Amino acid sequence: MKEAVISLISVIVGAIIGLMGTFLSSYFQNKIWKKEKQIEHLKAKKENLENKYEKYIKELYLSMEKNGNFDAELFLEGLYSFPKNVKDSIYKLTKLKTGKENLEELKQANWCIIEEMKKSLVEIDIEIKKKIDD
Repeated sequence: MKEAVISLISVIVGAIIGLMGTFLSSYFQNKIWKKEKQIEHLKAKKENLENKYEKYIKELYLSMEKNGNFDAELFLEGLYSFPKNVKDSIYKLTKLKTGKENLEELKQANWCIIEEMKKSLVEIDIEIKKKIDD
């Protein structure tokens, strides 16, 4: 009788250990999968922003070279598509006087926009590095 009880307890303990192993494995695999998906999302976000920034800057330069001004549609695209720091730089650009005579001042404002764009991309790189290091 004693042996049967010991065998039963051994089977129960073995089953518990087996279940714990399965659950722990699933838990850690889920954590790894979530981290990979978050990194994947951040990389896609960065690539998307890079493409938008490149297109936006080209269109902005063309618009300013053409008539010393920028499109309202282009302005709105920047306000609704970009991170806050870039939006703020674009908004500052609208406060400047436009026209061919102020082209240098407008170009300087463009450099500020580009700088903010680069900062936002670096911030995403930092987020990706943090996720990788966790």
